[in-house]
Amino acid sequence: MPSGAEIIAFVEQYYAAYGYPLVFIFSILETILGISWQLPGTFVVLLATFYARQGVLFLPYVLILAIVGWFIGDNINYFLGKCGWYRLFLWVGMKEGLKKGEKFMEKHGKMALFLGHVMPSFAIFVSTAAGILGIPYKKYLSFISLSIVFWVMVWGPVGYFLGNYRKEVEAVVYFLPWPTTLAFLGWLIYKVVKIFRADIRKAGAKDWALIVFTGLFALWLILQTSV
Repeated sequence: MPSGAEIIAFVEQYYAAYGYPLVFIFSILETILGISWQLPGTFVVLLATFYARQGVLFLPYVLILAIVGWFIGDNINYFLGKCGWYRLFLWVGMKEGLKKGEKFMEKHGKMALFLGHVMPSFAIFVSTAAGILGIPYKKYLSFISLSIVFWVMVWGPVGYFLGNYRKEVEAVVYFLPWPTTLAFLGWLIYKVVKIFRADIRKAGAKDWALIVFTGLFALWLILQTSV
C-alpha cells in the first residue's frame, strides 16, 4: 500500500494541473438537487485549501470559486423548487429530505437559509424548499449570499490550517483506509462462513466467486503489510 506521503503527492499533481476547475465544478455539482450526494464537493474544496498552504494553489482564488460554485448550485435548486421541476428527483429518494427542508424552513424562516449551510448536503433541501414555499427571490438571494460567504470562510481555512501539519496528515492518510479495509474483509469472511455453514456442496458459481475473491483479497492484504 502506498505511503501517506506518496498518496498526498499523487493527488497534489492533479490539483496542480486542474485545481481551480475541480473546485468550481464540484462546488456547483455538490449543491444541485439529485446529484449532490454522489459528489464530495466539500472534501474537494478542503483539499484545495490544504494544497494552497503548500503553494500549489492560491487560497483567495479557491475560496472565491467555492463561493461562486455554491451560489450557482443553490440558485439552481431554488428555481427547481419554484418551477416544480424538483418533482423529477422525488423518485430517487429525495422526497424525505425535501419534507425535512420544508419543515426546517417553516420553523426557522430566513435563518434556515443561513443555518442550512452547516452541511452542504442539507443545504440543497433548504434552498429547494425556499423555492417550493415561494420565498421572494430578492430575500432568498440576500440571505443565501451571506450564508455561503460565511460558511466558505469558516470551512475553507480548515484545510489551509492542516497544511501546516503535512507530515501528520500523511500519517493519518496512510492509516485511514485500514479500518474500512478490515471492515470490508470482515464482511467478506462473514459471507464465506455463511456459505460453508449452509453446505458448501450446494454452493453456486456466485458463492465460489465470493470465496475466491475473499481469499485473493486476504492474500493481497498480507502482501501489503509485509512490504
